[in-house]
Amino acid sequence: MKTPTFVLKFRRISKPLSIRTPLVVQAFRAKQVEELDVGNMARALNMDRGVLEYHLDRLNEAGLAETTGGNYLHGHIYWGLTPKGRQYVVERNLI
Repeated sequence: MKTPTFVLKFRRISKPLSIRTPLVVQAFRAKQVEELDVGNMARALNMDRGVLEYHLDRLNEAGLAETTGGNYLHGHIYWGLTPKGRQYVVERNLI
């Protein structure tokens, strides 16, 4: 009797951008550079910093967000929307 063989197939599953919409809107509405700090955005969105950084990396890959600077002495990293990111917010009436 033959033993059945199982083949596992993995495929990349990417979350739709709509899951990241609150983050994009938060960055769009920021009035001060401090609001664009990863730690401050994580607190404002009630999200773990590591999870937020993951989503920022995905937005960066999509060309919607980028790092804009940092205060590395104090561990602050600032992100902002690219022109494509601002276009995404405005054209979808997210605000």
